[in-house]
Amino acid sequence: MIGQLKNLASNKNYKKALETKKMHFKRSYKGQKKKKRRNSFSDTDLDSNNPPANAIKNIFQNDYVVIKLAGKKSVRFYVGVIISQDAFDEYTVKFMRKCGKDKFTFPENDDIAEVDSSNIVNVLSQPSLNKREHYVFNENLEHYNLT
Repeated sequence: MIGQLKNLASNKNYKKALETKKMHFKRSYKGQKKKKRRNSFSDTDLDSNNPPANAIKNIFQNDYVVIKLAGKKSVRFYVGVIISQDAFDEYTVKFMRKCGKDKFTFPENDDIAEVDSSNIVNVLSQPSLNKREHYVFNENLEHYNLT
């Protein structure tokens, strides 16, 4: 009986830990008012390194891009490849996983999502592929703090 209670308690803690790890991203829609949020970082830090979102106009299928996604408390950057574009400036993106300092790979289970064009921060050059099937980009991506 005591062993079952311990297992039940550990399962609850495990589920709670999983729930805290999940991140929820909000997508803004046309016509929706944007809420002003206070961030723990300076907007000038991001703007000095990144071109404005409206400056990136030539985004095509199979382009590699840096994407900015805002969570509840932080902003994170990810690398992905454009799969397709719809008529409303939304792109279907297949995300990559960082492996090593400046190397990326695609996860076993495809991580695909629709991303608004305003979330695309930079278009990258075509990467080179090494022997371990890791993609390496020519650009310096350290200032994005990629995950």
